[in-house]
Amino acid sequence: MLSALDLLFIASYFILILIVGLCFARKETKEDYLIGGRKLKTLSSAFTITASKVGGGLLLTYTALVYVYGLAALWFFMGIVFGYVIFYFFAKKLKKLSDQKKYYTLPDFFFDQYGKLAGYIAAIIVFVTMFGWVIVNFIGGAKILENFTTISFETSTALVGMVILAYLLVGGFKAVVKTDSIQLFGILILFILMVYLLVSNPTVLHNADFNLFSISIGSIISFFLAGVLFPMASAELWQRVYAVKDEQTLKKSLITASALYVTIGVFLLFIGLVIRNSFIGIDPDNSLILGLSRLLPSGFSGLAIVVFYSAIMSSADTFLFTANATFNSGHSTQIK
Repeated sequence: MLSALDLLFIASYFILILIVGLCFARKETKEDYLIGGRKLKTLSSAFTITASKVGGGLLLTYTALVYVYGLAALWFFMGIVFGYVIFYFFAKKLKKLSDQKKYYTLPDFFFDQYGKLAGYIAAIIVFVTMFGWVIVNFIGGAKILENFTTISFETSTALVGMVILAYLLVGGFKAVVKTDSIQLFGILILFILMVYLLVSNPTVLHNADFNLFSISIGSIISFFLAGVLFPMASAELWQRVYAVKDEQTLKKSLITASALYVTIGVFLLFIGLVIRNSFIGIDPDNSLILGLSRLLPSGFSGLAIVVFYSAIMSSADTFLFTANATFNSGHSTQIK
């Protein structure tokens, strides 16, 4: 049962996100609304790149990998960092083209470079993928919240959806970026607190498996390649490439985002290892839920829920906005 302090944490978080998002409810040009006028600075870009990938689905999936494979699950995050390095060389060209041709979305690139058929196929794939990720985040978030609260799946989805739509429709891309920054800050701060609380008993990690090569070479390659391909296939990342101020900002943003992503990966790794050593034989898919519900001291459930809501909303608003922009930029029909 949630305490009054827990409810205060949750209510304060939603109010803060709503206020920040609605602050950008002003008349804007299409370019301002869709990609922030191509003026995104380093920290804002790095924060929104990172936050958009830390969703409810990632929290559950990565913790499950840690529960099953131990430290070796870190290969996935290492692959993502390498993927950002590879993506940067493509992104430099993409940035130049987007400034010249005024791209707004990933399909705009395919319309321009490969024709209408490729553009429409890309648009359909992006829309379906983004919508699918929204569902994954809502389902992952609902599974988490049902174990901490009496909030039903329907109520959770409606609450998150209404808050996101409120600032998304009126604030556009700038609202997504600013709320992502707040959400990422909350995730990082509260992850630090959660790690401290979970490892405050040093015996919990006494027998932890810290062998990075405890899995087969094939599994290492699979994890690593999955991470490498992660950035290239991210339509929302392409949109942020279009939105950054210049090439130097792009480089700094990807470096910073990589560092932040690895930091979150390490935090999740420690949380997962603590749960792995504390509870033997539980369902890996639910290890994060069961672990935190049993390990966190009374009165800290509200903090955990804020982390989960931050992760869910930082991804869900990005995916919803990207899906909407794909069919509403009005630009793909102008590219020849």
